[in-house]
Amino acid sequence: NDLVHIAVSVDNLGCILRDEGKFADAEALNRRALSLRRMVYPPAHPLSLESLNNLASALELQGKLEEAETLYRDYSQTLHAGLPSDDLALGQVLSKMTYVQLMRSRPIEAESSGRACLAIYDKKLPDDWRTFNAQSLLGGSLLAQNRCPEAERFLLSGYEGMKQREDHIPAVEMPCVKEALERLVKLYQATDRQDQAAEWKGKLAKIESAGPGKPVAVTHP
Repeated sequence: NDLVHIAVSVDNLGCILRDEGKFADAEALNRRALSLRRMVYPPAHPLSLESLNNLASALELQGKLEEAETLYRDYSQTLHAGLPSDDLALGQVLSKMTYVQLMRSRPIEAESSGRACLAIYDKKLPDDWRTFNAQSLLGGSLLAQNRCPEAERFLLSGYEGMKQREDHIPAVEMPCVKEALERLVKLYQATDRQDQAAEWKGKLAKIESAGPGKPVAVTHP
C-alpha cells in the first residue's frame, strides 16, 4: 500500500525535524502522517499510536499543551483498553501526561496520572532514572497543591535518584534533572526555608552554567 510507505517517510521526517528543533515543521508532518495512517489502520494499531505520540510530542515542545494533553489522554485510554494495566508503554505516556498537566497548572489531574505512572515504573523499572523522574513529577503535583511535607519526600528522592543515574539519562531528557532542582527550590521557598532554598539555587546555577544536556557534579545536601 503506497499510503503505508508514504506515512512512514513523512513520520520519520517529522521526527528528524523535531530532533533538529524545527517543531512547527515536525508538527505539520506528524499530523499528516497520523492522518495517512488512520486511513489504513484502526486507531489502536501500534503505527497509528506511534504517529499520535509523535504529534503530541511536537505539540508539547511548542507549548501547545492543551492539544498535547488531549492526544496523550487518547493514547493512554487506547493503551489501557488493549494492554495490561501495568504495561510499560502505558507508564511512559502517563509520565508525559503528568508533565503536561503540571505545565498546565492542573495539579490534581497530574497527581492522578503521576501516581498511576509511578505504580507501573516501581514495578517494571525500580532502578531506572525514569522512575525517579516520575517521583519528582508526582512531588511537583503535590507541591502545587501545597502538600509540602509529602511533596518533599518525593522531590528529594526523585532528584537524588536521577543524579545517581545521570550517566544513563539520554541527552534529550537531561532537562528533567534541572526541572527536579527547580521544584526543590520552589518547595523550600514556599516553606520559608531560605537557607535550603539558597543551597538548591546554587546547585541549579551550576547546571545552568554547564549548558543544556551536560551533566555536572552536584553535591547532595
